[in-house]
Amino acid sequence: MKVITKISVQQNNKERYNIFINEAFAFSVDEAVLARFRLKKGMELEEEDIAEILHADEVRKGYQDSVYYLAKRMRTEKEIREFLRKKEYSDEVIDLVVQKLYEQHYLDDRDFAKAYVQTQMKTTDKGPIVVAGELAQKGVDQSIVEQVLELYGKEEQVNKAKKLIGKVFQRNSNEAFLQKKQKAIQLLRRKGFSSEVISEALADNIQKEEEKEKEALFYQAEKAFRRYRSESGNERLRKVQQYLYRKGFSIEDIQQAVEQFKEKNDFI
Repeated sequence: MKVITKISVQQNNKERYNIFINEAFAFSVDEAVLARFRLKKGMELEEEDIAEILHADEVRKGYQDSVYYLAKRMRTEKEIREFLRKKEYSDEVIDLVVQKLYEQHYLDDRDFAKAYVQTQMKTTDKGPIVVAGELAQKGVDQSIVEQVLELYGKEEQVNKAKKLIGKVFQRNSNEAFLQKKQKAIQLLRRKGFSSEVISEALADNIQKEEEKEKEALFYQAEKAFRRYRSESGNERLRKVQQYLYRKGFSIEDIQQAVEQFKEKNDFI
């Protein structure tokens, strides 16, 4: 016969209790488990009773570990399950822990997704495609992802894309518009913006870039004439034109720039 002969609180954790059976230490349990099973000195236990108590204590430990983990930030169900697996909880225990977390409103993938989208909008330059991918990786259901992405309005997307385009154009101010445009498109795609948003954001920048395009063309043309100064006549002009074409300028603009430079004796 197994009889509880002693119950003592742990010195390092006042919420856990050591259970002694027949004068020998048997196991420890959380205070909530102790109360749930009404464990007390003199109580008789069968093997199945002990197994049930230990299982309940394992669920309690998994629940507490999860609550501490959630205290740092919101998590998805997938993240909680992965966390508990790393701590080597059984699938059965994990299922019960997750169920309890939902019941206590510690878990809600929809609330998590809403908060995540809002945070990414406010603190990053990511587009909705990248944000959606990150939510999917965290295990958020596709239907929830689609709903919460409605928070990321098109106007917000276009404004964010415009700012990114402005930075690209500024960093590459001496390059042809086509080259700057291509770099901007590549960046915006990596950031997760749609083709529609990219086109709309670029359209707003085209007019602003016309004057800068001329400045960049003359800057590159001057570089080219200096680079090929050892050449003479038509060969020099041909190499200058090829150089400018490789830089992304249109043939028409190149011809106009070359004609202007031909009028300057210090370059021809």
